[in-house]
Order: sequence, then C-alpha cells, then structure tokens
Amino acid sequence: MLQERDNVAGLDVAIDRIVDTNGCFDGRDVTRYLETYKTEMRKKGIPTTKQVTSFSRIVTSSLYSRVLELQETNPEWSSFERSLLEEYGFGDSSRMTKKDLMDWVESSNKELSASATLHEFEQRFDRLPALDKTILDSNKVLLFIKSVDEKDRRDLGLLLENDEGLISDWAVVKRACGRFDKRRQWDNETRSNVAAQIGRQAHNARQEPQAQRPRDDEVAQPTDGARMDELVDMLREMRISQIRKEETQSFPGRRFDFPRRCIWCDSLEHQRRDCSEFQNALP
Repeated sequence: MLQERDNVAGLDVAIDRIVDTNGCFDGRDVTRYLETYKTEMRKKGIPTTKQVTSFSRIVTSSLYSRVLELQETNPEWSSFERSLLEEYGFGDSSRMTKKDLMDWVESSNKELSASATLHEFEQRFDRLPALDKTILDSNKVLLFIKSVDEKDRRDLGLLLENDEGLISDWAVVKRACGRFDKRRQWDNETRSNVAAQIGRQAHNARQEPQAQRPRDDEVAQPTDGARMDELVDMLREMRISQIRKEETQSFPGRRFDFPRRCIWCDSLEHQRRDCSEFQNALP
C-alpha cells in the first residue's frame, strides 16, 4: 500500500514536471515530447504500462479521445509509442522525410569515419515514416555506401560485397565498418611515422658539424662536357648489357661446336660484346 502511494505521488510529480517543461501535448514535436515524457517517468520509477494509461492526462482536449483509442489498442508502451509517432509524426520538427535523407546521402565532405557515418545514417533512417522505411529498406546498404565520403566509398563498397552482391545483414555491415576504420587508422599512423622519421633524419643532417660537410665551393662541379661524356658512357654500357643479354637468351641450353668469333671485326679472340672497336662505334 505504501509503495502504491509512493508511485502515485511520483507519477503526479512527473506529470507536473512534463507539463511545466513542455506544456500539454498538442500533436507537435512528438519525438521530443516523448523523450521528455519517458525520461521523467523513468526518474520516478513508473512502470511502462502505467506510462501508457497516464499519457492521456497531459494531452489537449482536442486529442483526448484519439489518445484514449490508441491506449486501448496498444496497452504496451513500445506499440503505443510507435502509434503516436505514426499518428502525429507529420508535425514533428525532428521527423526525417525521404527527400531529407537523400539530400544528406548525396552531400559531400562529411569528414566522418565509416562508423560515425553509419551512426548518423541510422539516426536519420530511423526517423523516416514507416512507409518510407519499408520502401527504402531493400536499398539501405547501398544508400549508406553512397553517404560515405568519396575517398572511402570505393574501398568500403568492395568490403561490403560478396559473390551475390552487397551484404544485406546490417550487423555484418556494422562490424565491417569497425574493421575498415581500424585499417584506415593503421594506415594513417604508418604514414605519420614515416613522415616523422624522414623529418628526424633531415633535422639530424642539418645539425651535423660544418666541418664534416664540404662547402659547395670545395666540391668539384662537373663541366657540361664531362656530363655529356658521362651520359654517353652510361648509354654505351646499357647497350652492351642489353646485347649480352640477348645473345645469352637467344638459344637457351644450346651448345655451339663451331669456333666463336667477333662478327664485328672477324677476330677469333673475342666476341662482339667484348670488341673494343664495336664499343667505340656505338653512338
């Protein structure tokens, strides 16, 4: 008996706080109103069944009869709350329309991780009217992939594909986003470590004593002619190396019984690749 009196007193206090804060429910901003209602009821420990039957106490006279009908057909709080959202959601400022969702999906530069984007997408998708959610549910994963930042969209899309197409299990999508973010974080940390190491090496090089590093005027600078000669020698070596490789690979595993000779100067003492006259004749 004492507990029942405490519950009644707590219910009255909760009702007064709700009305003082938001006024009587008139059908507008139903999502925000229900959040306040549930919070105050939980603070006072009011059972969910009592929350349903007490809601009619805080509505305007124009909605009273309709709310009573909803209470009779939905004795459980979850179904009653859903009925209120469907009945009065059109006047909800926090309600999401299909156009609102598509505009957000197609917006760029969200600068969010895959998991953060998934959370934002879920919040918006759940605020859609029941009919729109039913229509879009078959394309829910595709819409989410489109909402991810463009730099991550392709890689995440490949991760969410299997042999039959896109994964449809939303729990699997959540786990995949977590793995994707961890891999991205590892890649970023690796790049940062490499950049830091290069920075340290550059700093150490600048801190070396001047005596260990010759001045620019002490280093012999090659002339234009020397640079050209060096380039010509390099090209000649590349040509000779290529010729040697071609001659070695022309007849793999085959042995020649006839004497080898230079096809350039006709000498039997060397082959063309070792011929000094041939090397000098190269451009």
